[in-house]
Amino acid sequence: MAQIKDSIWSGDFNGVNYNEHYGDVRGSNVRIDSLKIEDSLVVKVFTIYGDSLLPNYLLKFKNLRRLNIRDFKEINNVDILNQLPNLKELFFINSNFKAIPKKMVSLKIFWVENNWRSNSNKILINIEDFSGFKDMKNLKTLWLRNCNLTKFPLEIRYLTQLIELNLSGDNKIEYYSGLEYLINLELLTFSDLWKSKIPKEVAFLVNLKALDIGGAIGKINYKPLYELKKFEQLTSTLPEYLGDRSIRKLKKHLPNLWIGW
Repeated sequence: MAQIKDSIWSGDFNGVNYNEHYGDVRGSNVRIDSLKIEDSLVVKVFTIYGDSLLPNYLLKFKNLRRLNIRDFKEINNVDILNQLPNLKELFFINSNFKAIPKKMVSLKIFWVENNWRSNSNKILINIEDFSGFKDMKNLKTLWLRNCNLTKFPLEIRYLTQLIELNLSGDNKIEYYSGLEYLINLELLTFSDLWKSKIPKEVAFLVNLKALDIGGAIGKINYKPLYELKKFEQLTSTLPEYLGDRSIRKLKKHLPNLWIGW
């Protein structure tokens, strides 16, 4: 059963004050079971902590725009979230679930991240069913960070409106078939690239502006970037290993390219 703090969440998250932007309920003494219908309708941002089941009282929040789900060992009922018609931003932080929720047509941000610093407390993320991505036609930002991925989810190819994709962390993906369909993508982040290869599919991302290749080392083939006319920023956590000769060749194709970390 989910455990919840006795408050409607308010305050800063990633440096953005959602009281100011969304007008959510303030204070630490607002109890969920005492909320009147008219009060629940003003809740716009909410954070829940739990164990395995998302509680049904979430469905009271018909105007909820952002939901932060934290510290769930395994969620078995994610599809109840499609009953929140105005939900735009969905964050799973240190929470495991088997399937991407379906019918989430209105989502703009879908964010999954495992950021436990202690391995003893770490919850392993193990997503098996990605078919829910087919419904997220309006998604702009997708983070799958530290999700233990070994394959690029083919269903991501349906996210043709995507602007930002982050696959950093402990993901170990070798092949990226389907990435080439994301023609509106502008920001792309990898973890340590498999065999230091920039996927050939990147060459089709005509709107790509920035690429972070994480801690890739060794001789890196930048050829997929050569014809990307809008490309302007290459970053790495180990810039000293980018390869001077390869970088000089890349800059011949993209003379205004900024490179850093």
